[in-house]
Amino acid sequence: MFKKLNAVPFDQVKIQDTFWSGRMERIREKTLPYLWQNFCEDG
Repeated sequence: MFKKLNAVPFDQVKIQDTFWSGRMERIREKTLPYLWQNFCEDG
């Protein structure tokens, strides 16, 4: 009834659809630097 799922190595995963790739880019370029800056300033 259900097919067994196999694990995929993280470095082999590529997200190419417009929703998730755009969201991940914004997180990488905006959110993470903002969080890192706050962490460095406030500890």
